[in-house]
Amino acid sequence: MLLRPARPDDLMPLHAIFSDPQTMRYWSHPAHEELAPTQAFLEAFMRADPEARYEFILEFDGVCVGKAGDKDFLYGGTEWCDTAYYRLLRAAFQGAGERR
Repeated sequence: MLLRPARPDDLMPLHAIFSDPQTMRYWSHPAHEELAPTQAFLEAFMRADPEARYEFILEFDGVCVGKAGDKDFLYGGTEWCDTAYYRLLRAAFQGAGERR
C-alpha cells in the first residue's frame, strides 16, 4: 500500500468508493449518486495546502483504493482536540489488514 497525493486519474476509482453504500455506511455523508460531488472533492483535495492538510490517496498495485489522513476535530465547537487518523477503503480491501 502506497500513500501519495491525489491526482486527476483518481476520479473514477474514488467515485467507485464514494458511490458504494456499503463502504460509505459509517462515513460523514451518504454515498454519492452522481459524479459531480466526487469531482468537487477531488479538485479540493488536489488544491489543498500540503502544509495544512495531511490526507493521502491509498494506492495498491497502481490503483487508488482509498484515502487516509489525519484530521483535527473541534471539541465543543471551540477547542481543538487530538488529531484523529481515519481511512476510507474500497470494500474489497476492508478487513484484509493494513500492515503486511
